[in-house]
Amino acid sequence: MKDWKGKLLATLVGCVFSLLVLIATLGATLPTKDTVSKMIAQESPYVKDQSLILYRLEQIEKKLDRLLATTPTE
Repeated sequence: MKDWKGKLLATLVGCVFSLLVLIATLGATLPTKDTVSKMIAQESPYVKDQSLILYRLEQIEKKLDRLLATTPTE
């Protein structure tokens, strides 16, 4: 009876270890915020302007959400 419990435990430990290795690998290969910013800065002015416009739109959207959340409704 202990034999299957040992195999199950070994399998679970192996799966957890594999997941940790996968997470560490993905974390090491994903670009950081600084890397993405540098990549955008190296692009053409159009891409810079477009990313700036998108950033400003996100900021405006956040402000509107805050205003709508604080505005009393009837």
